[in-house]
Amino acid sequence: MENTTYDLISTSYQKGKLYFNNRIKSGNIPICSAGYVKGSCKGGHQFASIQFCGKEYCPDCSKDGSPIHQRRVAKWSEKTKDYGNMGYLVVTIPDYIRPFMFSRFILRDFRQKLLRKLKEDYKIDKGLCRYHWFGDCANCSGSGCLSCNDTGSGDFWHPHLNILFESGYIKDVEQWLLPLKKWISQYLKKMMMVQIDSCTRFLKYDFDGEILVQMDDLINRKNQISPESLVVDYSYVNTDAKKMNRIKYVTRSTFRIYNVDVKKELYNFRNSVVFGWKKGEVQESFDDTSQNCPICEQNGIMHQIKWNILQKIKPNTYIKNEKSTGTGRNYIRIITGTDADNTNGSGYVPLLHNRSAKKIQWNKVISNNI
Repeated sequence: MENTTYDLISTSYQKGKLYFNNRIKSGNIPICSAGYVKGSCKGGHQFASIQFCGKEYCPDCSKDGSPIHQRRVAKWSEKTKDYGNMGYLVVTIPDYIRPFMFSRFILRDFRQKLLRKLKEDYKIDKGLCRYHWFGDCANCSGSGCLSCNDTGSGDFWHPHLNILFESGYIKDVEQWLLPLKKWISQYLKKMMMVQIDSCTRFLKYDFDGEILVQMDDLINRKNQISPESLVVDYSYVNTDAKKMNRIKYVTRSTFRIYNVDVKKELYNFRNSVVFGWKKGEVQESFDDTSQNCPICEQNGIMHQIKWNILQKIKPNTYIKNEKSTGTGRNYIRIITGTDADNTNGSGYVPLLHNRSAKKIQWNKVISNNI
């Protein structure tokens, strides 16, 4: 893949951040939001952490640079900040096998065993991985057009596993990848044999011509699998900017066109996986729960913000987006109830929300391409 693809993702990421910052600054938050978590410090300052649905097919949360995307990028970049060079491995499932990989159990098993293979044979002890479910739109190559509802996403089931880890230049990449390709080939053949054996057992008790045709098709698909036919790509980057671009690309949403079958199959599937780090080994700077009050910090006082439960947005709620002079981080101050009566000229804006009045319109495009 050319570097221009990653550069485009980085550009769309910045545009997405600006889009969401402007919406929150104006108080017009996305309708997928369930509300906010209110926090306060001992100094009496009140804050809000706006919550979003986080669904990959949500018109807002699926955008590059959305708050959910920003959180993934922040977490992954924190873990990879000490990488000298970053290796990038992409394992693409062959098109004639993809219908049989439409199972969260097989997808989870394949990922788990592949990561074990990398750890045992390639000594890759730490890394980050994430599936991309769909490719780019065939008409616009990801830039957005009418046929893809301006999402840039394709609607053909196209699972491929992205893995980031610390690695650099490899002299003979094809030779280095050969053992991995052989293992993937064996895994896929075993998977197809399960399907073939199922047809064989059925034919023992009830001969059916359609099952026989299906069995022949399965055998032909199995025979196509070989290490040479598999698409497994490796590349690496050696600058902070390029490493960040890879992280933004891998953590982006690809399931942007709503499909009820895909939604059901991927329900509760944990897509982003980080392996090799012990719990608490890396402090996540994006974790709001351990944040000190930025206003108190400016006065040299360390008061930690205590966060409460999720609250629904009610009338007479006002917010103001500010930036800390100490940390440079953005934060949202909030005023509710009778305290909101004196907000004129203070920079506060009403928190608007139309969740109850307006039904969320998903990016619906009819697709039978699973």
